[in-house]
Amino acid sequence: MSCFYFLITTAYPELRLLYDVINGIAYGENGVITMKDVRPLDHQLTHYQDLTASDAQQAWFYSIKDYIPKNIILPTLLNPNILIHNQQVINFFTPDVAKDLYNRINEIKNEISIIDFKPIHSYKTPAFRLYFEFKDEIFNSLRHHVDEDIGYPPPLPACFNAIDNKDFNRFVYYFCEDRASGEAHNYFANGGVF
Repeated sequence: MSCFYFLITTAYPELRLLYDVINGIAYGENGVITMKDVRPLDHQLTHYQDLTASDAQQAWFYSIKDYIPKNIILPTLLNPNILIHNQQVINFFTPDVAKDLYNRINEIKNEISIIDFKPIHSYKTPAFRLYFEFKDEIFNSLRHHVDEDIGYPPPLPACFNAIDNKDFNRFVYYFCEDRASGEAHNYFANGGVF
């Protein structure tokens, strides 16, 4: 941490919070959750500044990476039958994608020998995996049903750049299961499905 960052964030704690949000570490990092008092104080409100375009883009990416696993993937993971019995859900994903997602959830359950994803540490990693594996399809649905402004998935971590398509799902498995490094948690701002 630079001395400049330390001095600025000590003098203006709201800038530290902004820095943490922009950099995806507002909830902690490396798999360690950090609780912070983020209530704004009256004297701090005068110090807020407009974001740069790149800050806003990064904040948008973290918002997306928090929203999709929590609000689109997790409900299907906890109740996969909605992918084959709920017509609204099927229409959102398209019948083919809904069926693929349903089958993939069952494959993951069998692969990791878990039948109940309700406890957080059982559903978190599968939700991360499904995000990576179905991100393009989910964004297609969001652009179609919500608005084109949703755009496209945020960039993948740089370590994915050298991975061939045929190895993608296998690499996603290792990336998301590596709890020691916490890299998947960091990618999703240490939360994603909280």
